Amino acid sequence: MREYTIPNHLIQEDSPPPIGLIDYRTVGDPIRNRILYTQNVISFMIQGSKEIHMQDSPLNFDQSHFAIITSSRCLMTEISANGQYRSLLFFFDDEVLRSLWLKHMDTFQKVATKAEALALPYDQYLLQFRSSLELLCGGKAPSMALLTAKLEEFLLYVLQRRPQQLIALLNNSKSKTEVGFRNVVQNNLFSNLSIEELAFLCNMSVSTFKRHFHKFYETSPSRFIQEQRMKMAGQLLQKKKLPSEVYNLVGYDSYSNFARAFKQYHQMSPRQYLNMNV
Repeated sequence: MREYTIPNHLIQEDSPPPIGLIDYRTVGDPIRNRILYTQNVISFMIQGSKEIHMQDSPLNFDQSHFAIITSSRCLMTEISANGQYRSLLFFFDDEVLRSLWLKHMDTFQKVATKAEALALPYDQYLLQFRSSLELLCGGKAPSMALLTAKLEEFLLYVLQRRPQQLIALLNNSKSKTEVGFRNVVQNNLFSNLSIEELAFLCNMSVSTFKRHFHKFYETSPSRFIQEQRMKMAGQLLQKKKLPSEVYNLVGYDSYSNFARAFKQYHQMSPRQYLNMNV
């Protein structure tokens, strides 16, 4: 059993573009592989079938179906038909999906469930849509704007036909976004980084970062970060750390800035707080 990082392996790049389209073909006997997805993918099956094992129940589908996969890892077996296997792979990262979600958020219903993958049968519209993607693969490489428009068309159509199932999938992708966002924040609470620098690490503009921060934490970044730093400073002083040592440990570049913030939060100076606990 081999392990592949997709779509990186298919395009031979460490950092794939935010959205991409690949006409994937292979031949030979079925082999189960470990797959690590760095992006979400829509697999438009054309020839053969696929078996996918994830944390949720297994997913099996053939050329009468397409699948949307948001899971970051799975076990996958590609089974050829008459020695041939082919599917169109439409990849897109969470930032692309997040932008489309925000653009059409009033259209989406509230669904509590989450799902890693979904397989649905083709209808006449989706077969025509798949054919349009095949034409794009056969000519000049499509622009990001065109691919984004095609993805938007696809998602809005499926949303109209299967709203509950599609939103459950998008919820899974959104949960991945939240996990990544919270990891950046938590890992850098005491690193003396600015809001602009945290936004950069999250690959967001400052306005988008603030909007997501309020959504996930229900407060502003500056208020939350200062509160966490002051709580940590209090714990360190209770352990008899000196104020002159503490300010740098909780992310301040000068003692004066730290002492001012500490007094505003705790209603006493760091030295008074230390003496009181001693």
